[in-house]
Amino acid sequence: MWVTPERRESTQTPMISVDKKTRVGKSAERRHPRFKIECDVQVRAGDLALQGHMVDLSESGIAIQISRELRAGDRVILHFAPPNSEHRFGVQATVIYSMDGRHGLEFHKLPRRESDELWRVCRALSAIA
Repeated sequence: MWVTPERRESTQTPMISVDKKTRVGKSAERRHPRFKIECDVQVRAGDLALQGHMVDLSESGIAIQISRELRAGDRVILHFAPPNSEHRFGVQATVIYSMDGRHGLEFHKLPRRESDELWRVCRALSAIA
């Protein structure tokens, strides 16, 4: 979900600065910092239901490891429950890249509840890192 500056200011506290050492990969260049995380994720791609492992998380997407290759542009549904949250997410995402079983996905049209909870989880992860 694209969060406009107006929405962030009106509904949430300002972004917390995160030390670049806590970011993963090219996170310093991204809209939202990514945080290392370990949890299971279920990926539904058409008729396929795949079990995978989440590698990192941000407010706008995740990186996962799964045994099957997906193609960039594929639309999937993700189900996961990150640490520091009692919420079980069920969100749509688009595959941005796929390489050696690792996939980068961008969330698509997050409902408000999921968006707010992801923001909270990422803030909690930034405090831990």
